[in-house]
Amino acid sequence: MKKLVCCLSVLAMVLTLGGTAMAYNFADHVKMAPNGKGDTLIYPVYAAAPGGWETKIWVTNTAVDRSVVAKVVFRSMKNTDELRDFLIYLSPTDVWNCLIRVGESGKVEVYSTDDSALAAAGVWASTTTPLQVALANPACSDDTNAIGYVEIFTSAHSTAAPTVALNTPPVSKQLIFDNHATAGPLDPDMVTDGINVLAGHAEFRNLSLGHNSVYSATVLRDYDATLNNGTPLNPVSGTFFGEIGAWNSVGEVEAALNRNNIAMPYSSQNGTVHFLTFPTKITGTVNGCDIQRTSNSPFFSKYLTGISSTHLCVPFTGTDYDLSEHSKVISTIFSPAPTGDYLCGEVNYVNGFGYTEGWSNYNFAPGTTAFTTRDGLINAVPNDGSYDGVPVIGTVINLGADGLWGLNAAYTDGMVQTTAVGTPVSQIYYYYQYQDESNTGYLYDADLPLAEDQTRIDVNAAHPLYNGAPVRP
Repeated sequence: MKKLVCCLSVLAMVLTLGGTAMAYNFADHVKMAPNGKGDTLIYPVYAAAPGGWETKIWVTNTAVDRSVVAKVVFRSMKNTDELRDFLIYLSPTDVWNCLIRVGESGKVEVYSTDDSALAAAGVWASTTTPLQVALANPACSDDTNAIGYVEIFTSAHSTAAPTVALNTPPVSKQLIFDNHATAGPLDPDMVTDGINVLAGHAEFRNLSLGHNSVYSATVLRDYDATLNNGTPLNPVSGTFFGEIGAWNSVGEVEAALNRNNIAMPYSSQNGTVHFLTFPTKITGTVNGCDIQRTSNSPFFSKYLTGISSTHLCVPFTGTDYDLSEHSKVISTIFSPAPTGDYLCGEVNYVNGFGYTEGWSNYNFAPGTTAFTTRDGLINAVPNDGSYDGVPVIGTVINLGADGLWGLNAAYTDGMVQTTAVGTPVSQIYYYYQYQDESNTGYLYDADLPLAEDQTRIDVNAAHPLYNGAPVRP
């Protein structure tokens, strides 16, 4: 409802002020969802291979009184090619799922019997008429559709008091479809706006071998893929982070995802795989499929280094630790990458660790990246924000003798702050992420054991008791 009111206010101001810039607050923009519910989901890796290896994607509408329409986008491993997309129509409390697998034809396909998606024009998926469509082959030979990632963007949701039965399950999928076709900012039944009710997880599995590994989707809230212009998403046009129809720029998504380091365990020297995914990289080609590619990302634009083996590649240092504090700086990259420690694809994987069991720490040194915040129906002052990390998501899948399991990475948030002209002192904005000592400037009281001291002070502020060392206020 907050976003609906906000959207109505935007429209009123545009009509009355003729495009005058709106007041703006970072707190109203995209951020990591600590409760696992949001309006945008990123499944950082899927994989499909012969022999029964497949990935099952789940999307849950946790709202008990709202219907939601969302767009599902499947992207390739190396160049973010859009391999397939379609809409799903979720009634209140509804769940949609699909398989990404190698079909009988030998092609990687999406398969679902869930009636929340269309199997063909006018035909809802079912056990007798499943949604079954092959993923497109990537444009370039160095890419693949057997490994990639998936995005879910909310397109519209029902209002609090629709004139038709959209909020009390069961709801006709065709009714949701018809209302989404006419959805808009002022529609009484379904509005083009994000709503933070979607949750998601994925299973990487092989049922014939009894293996099943689960990891959670990365969830963003308040991204609002359609709020900026009120146009519903559709399968005809591509959908990327930062499109003009979205309330947030791609730089703001990167600010929410930026990390200074990623920590992931391994329980098998060669059977554990670490995935590092860059969902905002969104590369394009310059001359066919050569290695000189482009990106609209503020972060990756810094790595446009001409035609070279490290074009758009991110350097990193990987340190492996065993169970007894020993360490080795060693990383073997099996994703498409040049010699050396670089991450060059949208989805990269690391395998072959220095010890039998332990954990790995991936450090980045990207410097500061400036980004532009999006203010209502216009862009705000260019480069009025900055962050100091890398927009990356880490995921672990273990294929070792001790079982198949999956895990989301631990990480340290990067700092996000304003660099707006006229600001006397850079102000830290922690709306985009969780708050911890690394991204807020807060420190625990050094005078007491951590277990006893839960009081924190802002060392960036002019605290009356601050004298150069953390103290209890």
